[in-house]
Amino acid sequence: MVDRLLKKSMERGVEVIENTVTAISRHGDTITSLNLASGNVITVGAVVNAAGTRASSVAALANIKLDIRPRRRYTFVFTAKEPLDRDLPLTIDPTGVHFRQYGYDKYLVGCPPLGDDKTVNADDFSAENDIWEKIVHPILSHRITQFKELRSSTFGWSTMTLMRLTAM
Repeated sequence: MVDRLLKKSMERGVEVIENTVTAISRHGDTITSLNLASGNVITVGAVVNAAGTRASSVAALANIKLDIRPRRRYTFVFTAKEPLDRDLPLTIDPTGVHFRQYGYDKYLVGCPPLGDDKTVNADDFSAENDIWEKIVHPILSHRITQFKELRSSTFGWSTMTLMRLTAM
């Protein structure tokens, strides 16, 4: 999906520069330029901070405090041995486990970590190996009996802002 967005943006004139921003200059509330690790300086009229779990670090380069922190959230995509006979809307369990349909025979489920829900290092992609067995699968199979027998699953990240506890 991101590749298609990038390709379409480039077709419409967006220039993609692969580099690292090392400093952000401002005049009042307006971002005026970006200094890159290559030594180049780019004059800008606006900047979109799309740094995900590193958004606070990028904002700090412009002397802006942004309370976004990397928090561990698990997102699994799985296939049921026996798909449901109807669409599955977003369903949120009181435990925080949430799930929905993801295509014809795939389902997406997410959950918070086991234990403390604390800020983690943005480069820490470690996982709690037993979260599927301890939390996710028991809740799924209790709610939907067809989810007792599943095939595959994978996990990913989310970014949280603590202002409203909203996924970014």
